Amino acid sequence: ITENGNFLYILEKTINFYEYYFTHICSGGGIGRRAWFRSMCSQERAGSTPVPSTLMKFFVYVLKNKIDSTRYIGQTHNLHIRLKQHNDCKVKSTKSKSPWFIAYYEKYSTRQDAINRELYLKSGIGREWLDNKLSS
Repeated sequence: ITENGNFLYILEKTINFYEYYFTHICSGGGIGRRAWFRSMCSQERAGSTPVPSTLMKFFVYVLKNKIDSTRYIGQTHNLHIRLKQHNDCKVKSTKSKSPWFIAYYEKYSTRQDAINRELYLKSGIGREWLDNKLSS
């Protein structure tokens, strides 16, 4: 309820504002509704299905081959499904060396953090760190 008790009046004015905004400002050369929404909200909530970043987890994982101990480093948002894809030979870079198991993983709250860590683990110093971690 508003100060003067006229909730419908305020609601009507709000709807009129958004109708005006989207038909005059966002039409033609202006930004569209989705772009406007993206500019107003964080990236995690800007898609068609909003997902709070606290619910999304991203993983950097290290797989080891059960036969010859070959390693594979990657990142994903669903570790179990990704392992199944690797073992079902649906990943081009690992399909010739199935079966795989998860030797090590880390959890991150953003995909960018996971990508950065994946790149580190694929570097020379990262591989050295992994060798020490997995051997202990």
